[in-house]
Amino acid sequence: MRKYLGNYENKKVLIHLGYPKTASTTLQENIFLDLHKSGKINYLGRVYLNKDRFKNTDYAIKIRKLFLKRKSLIKILKKINLKTNIINVISDENYSMPKMINRIQYSSDVDPLNFPKFISNTFFELDITFLLTIRRQSDMLFSLFVQKYKFLYSKHYNITFEEFLLCKDSSLVKNEFRELFNFNKIYEIVRNLNKNGLKQREFEILFFEDLKHNQDYFCSKLAKILKCPMSEIKKSLNKKEWRKKRIKHNNIDVEINKLRFVFQPFRKYLVYNYNDPTLKLRFLNMFFFKRELKSIPIPNQEFYELIDKQFEESNHVFFREMNLDKNKGLKYKYFENIVV
Repeated sequence: MRKYLGNYENKKVLIHLGYPKTASTTLQENIFLDLHKSGKINYLGRVYLNKDRFKNTDYAIKIRKLFLKRKSLIKILKKINLKTNIINVISDENYSMPKMINRIQYSSDVDPLNFPKFISNTFFELDITFLLTIRRQSDMLFSLFVQKYKFLYSKHYNITFEEFLLCKDSSLVKNEFRELFNFNKIYEIVRNLNKNGLKQREFEILFFEDLKHNQDYFCSKLAKILKCPMSEIKKSLNKKEWRKKRIKHNNIDVEINKLRFVFQPFRKYLVYNYNDPTLKLRFLNMFFFKRELKSIPIPNQEFYELIDKQFEESNHVFFREMNLDKNKGLKYKYFENIVV
């Protein structure tokens, strides 16, 4: 593959892996895009809402599509304009999206845990830092369920959060979720990359909870990672308008596209393909579907604790291996007690 690569000496890349529902869109649409416009970083995508402000090619999405199709990145390598004097940033929370979601949205069964190795082997001559934004697993998983409910509904009708998350006839979290949302598993994968003769692979962590409760610390940590002024990050963040969820009586209202009754016999084909964002059939929305609000019950505290308990041990290991502040883990409920 080396013959396809140019001169990558002294070029650094930051790969933001996600997770989904950890303010990835805020980072992309506000902070990364603003820093790119001011020349502080070289942002290569993902951009979803502000495409008119982004003049670069969105390589984050191109990389994701090729990864999900198990195809090589060789075709786009020579086109990527990497800078030497600033950090090159690629961000897409879909790099850590569960297979269950990818199967419905993109008809792909690729394991997201393979992505760090996939991108690292492609950019083997580069210094790569992997950035992972984390959040307490129970909160993150429910928020992901709410966001993706319209896709899940199209395939599974009235699927509940319990059915989405737990094994059938069991209170155990599905193995797919237990592995992917085991933060230490991601860390071990990146750490093992350093044993393969590649250039050094670094690993950085940001807490979603810091963004919500301690923005100064969040901004200072991100500024250190990106090597840019903290003041500019705070300025971009202050422009963010936080969306409010539609909560009524312990339920969250989610908008879904419901297939019209006359098309029910064709439901499997139409819904499955319509929800694939790569298809250009959006103009058929009004014809085939009608929009409705669906109420999703918010889990009780006992159910959150059931989920948290299954990640508690791995969170302890992760905090220890990464030398993270255990008091912060306790405060943000990643575990109930500090293990010495």
